[in-house]
Amino acid sequence: MQILYISSEYPPETGFGGIGTYTKHVAEGMALRGNTVHVLSRSLNEVNSVALVNGVTVHRISSGNYNLPKGKIFFPFRQFCYRMLPHTLVRLCWARAVAKAVKELRNEGNRFDIIEYPECGGEGYYLKKSPGVRIAKLHTPWYMLSEIDRIREAPGDRILLTFIEKRSVVNAHLVTSPSQALADIIRKRWKLPFIKVIHNPLPSGDYHQTSGGGWIYTGRVEMRKGVHILLEAYSEICRTHSGPPPLKIIGRAYGVMSDGTDFGEHIRSQIRETPLKGNVEWIEGLPLEDVKKNLLSSSVAIFPSIWENFPYAALEAMACGLAVVASDCGGYPEMLQHGKSGLLVTPKNPVELKAALEKLLGNREMIYELGKAARVRVNTHFDTRLICEEVQNIYEKAIREN
Repeated sequence: MQILYISSEYPPETGFGGIGTYTKHVAEGMALRGNTVHVLSRSLNEVNSVALVNGVTVHRISSGNYNLPKGKIFFPFRQFCYRMLPHTLVRLCWARAVAKAVKELRNEGNRFDIIEYPECGGEGYYLKKSPGVRIAKLHTPWYMLSEIDRIREAPGDRILLTFIEKRSVVNAHLVTSPSQALADIIRKRWKLPFIKVIHNPLPSGDYHQTSGGGWIYTGRVEMRKGVHILLEAYSEICRTHSGPPPLKIIGRAYGVMSDGTDFGEHIRSQIRETPLKGNVEWIEGLPLEDVKKNLLSSSVAIFPSIWENFPYAALEAMACGLAVVASDCGGYPEMLQHGKSGLLVTPKNPVELKAALEKLLGNREMIYELGKAARVRVNTHFDTRLICEEVQNIYEKAIREN
């Protein structure tokens, strides 16, 4: 098969989050199966380039600016668009660049059997008439992210972004989701007939068994991830227990609190307060290899999210054999089994989170058994080889049916 993955995020140049991580793992996994795989991603330096990386042909393109009508007579219209739709214009500009690049690749002789793109941001919005089977991969649409993270938006952005995301999904031949939880939400919200669940792949052989003892959180530091809830629970542990394991937070801040306070500033203020002061280290962003090293110096990973689809941060911690404590929401219950390969707690409940962490205090045997089971679960359920075999079968079926 010839496969084209579209994602503005793709490591290392634009590997900012889970979409980029997923695209890299699935692209390289499908290439290993003998498929011809291309990735179309964004260039940060506005210079187009092509490179063969780990068996995948990576095309990086610039998106430029969205061309609004020029001339004095259209000045009020341009001002209106820049004020009301700034984020939407950026997304549409990228979607247009994608459609143009796909057409150029076809003119060069590429005949893609499969074109897969993320729903978030509507990257496939202009691909309705593109030949090949179009697959929309759900990650979490913008309306959900903006609501939970209380992102400050221009008035028209949420409405129009939701529209272009939904249209890009409706125009696909097949819609897939990394978790049943996300599939159920989007199927009901957008009235879709069917969404196929395919869990995110992870090359588990790239991760080694931990031998550390600290506690860790990895991922974006935002309201949706519940980092403020983690610090609230950990503060009580520091207050009531002598010498708990140190807590390390790795990730960049994003978004605001419910009162409009910058989320990063809120986290800094929490860390500065007694009894957290001196017990918490916050590292604002690291390369993946350095994140792995920090996982290997830890024994417990904590993910108290308000919502998640099927997060790579938790998969990576499980692959390293850490005991994972996560919220009972989104894809976490599909990822780990409570009491066997991790612990699940009610979202937004620092008291319950504290109780779960207290079970692990000084309990090396429990930490070891949970971590061991977590590592086995990743190897046997979510390894790239297994997931990509499933992806291959699903793609081939989609081609036959369309």
